[in-house]
Amino acid sequence: MGNSVRSNLIRDLRGRRSMDPRIWHKVAAVSGMAALGLGTYGAHFFKPENPSYKQVWQMASLYHLVHTATLLSAPSTKYPNIE
Repeated sequence: MGNSVRSNLIRDLRGRRSMDPRIWHKVAAVSGMAALGLGTYGAHFFKPENPSYKQVWQMASLYHLVHTATLLSAPSTKYPNIE
């Protein structure tokens, strides 16, 4: 295991290895940038023939932003890692 990977792993209270909480923030930042970019595309450039597709795009963008906020809150939970 490389030093960069080791530095991103920490031990939790039970002695198991877990990810550094800063990784969650980096993933949330990438997800947020993607959500904003896709939302901007949908608002300004997406011109579907069927108007209901525009509503679907808007709802998907909203869900993406909500999940990004959830990723930001993941490090503050008791067990942020999936095992």
